[in-house]
Parts: sequence; structure tokens; C-alpha cells
Amino acid sequence: MGDNGTAKHHAPVATIGGRRLDGEKGTMQEGGGLVPFIANWPGVTPAGKVNPNVADASDLLATFAEVAGAPLPTGRVIDGRSLVSQFKGETKSPRTWAYCQLSNNYFVREEGWKLDQSGALYDMKDAPFTEKLVPADSKDEAAVAARKRLAAALAELNPAGGIKDAVGDGSGRSASKEDKKVKKAKKAKGE
Repeated sequence: MGDNGTAKHHAPVATIGGRRLDGEKGTMQEGGGLVPFIANWPGVTPAGKVNPNVADASDLLATFAEVAGAPLPTGRVIDGRSLVSQFKGETKSPRTWAYCQLSNNYFVREEGWKLDQSGALYDMKDAPFTEKLVPADSKDEAAVAARKRLAAALAELNPAGGIKDAVGDGSGRSASKEDKKVKKAKKAKGE
């Protein structure tokens, strides 16, 4: 499983069927975070099978715990869902959405829809090639229902309650660079 999409200098050639993916590493579009997850468990995973269900990195803890026969930690919320049933060929997904975050930017994504930290809803029917912004006042029943479901998922996750970048562009990279500069300057002053 990769941790991000295609690097910027390779993004123009990141295609599926000759169509370029929307976005690249460091962006919040599909090309920035959509990555393959390949599982190989001899005697367990069906060979050559593609499972279209969504998963995210938070699922790894629950999956590894189940494989090891270990209990999950108690007294805390575990966002991940075990993928063991998926590895065994189950077609029903243990989750309906996946979460993605890059510093101050985040979204929750399900088949056909994506809702980001600003409340913007995107029609993802042509993803990973295009993302169509849905007007906030849309009366389309499917869009209204998707907004409600995904907003509930974000409320449960509460990503806005996390630690934010104090400086930078919200990507997390600028803050790290700035933090390093501050630490270097303090070290030079003997602080």
C-alpha cells in the first residue's frame, strides 16, 4: 500500500486507460491519495481478485490485531475496520467510507461522493479523472443524502479537534521546514 499518490514530476503520465488522474502527491484530489492496496496471503487471499471496496490506513491496526488474535485497545475509539474478511474474498465492505488527511486539509470519501473540511461536496462519478463541485444549495436528493452521511462521518471522526499546523500552507510540509528553522536559530543562540 502506498502512502500517497503520484509524485509531481510523474503526475502527467499517471494515467488509467490513457486518461490522466486528477491531482498528484500533496493535493487532496484523487491523484494525491488514491493508491492501490495489494494483499498476498497464500492459501487465504483469492489469486488475481480485485476488490473495489474502500479502505484506508486506519484499517491496518484492526486487521493486524485480528490476524494476530490480539484484542484491540480498550477505552479509545478505533476508526479502522479489519480487512481480514476482504482478504478472504468477502465482497461486502466493513466500511462505507474512507478518510484522508493532509495536515489541515481532510475529506471523507465514499463511492460516488466526497466531503471536505470546508463542507464542499464533490460528485465523484467520474473519479479519479474529475471531481465535480456540488452547489451547497443543491436540492438533488442523492447529493443531500450524501452530504448528510459524510458530514456525520466527519463529526464522528472530529478531525478539526486535532493539532493544526501553526505556520505554513496547511500541507504540513511548510510547518516542518519552519520548525526546523526555528530550532536551528535557537540552537545557534544557545537556547
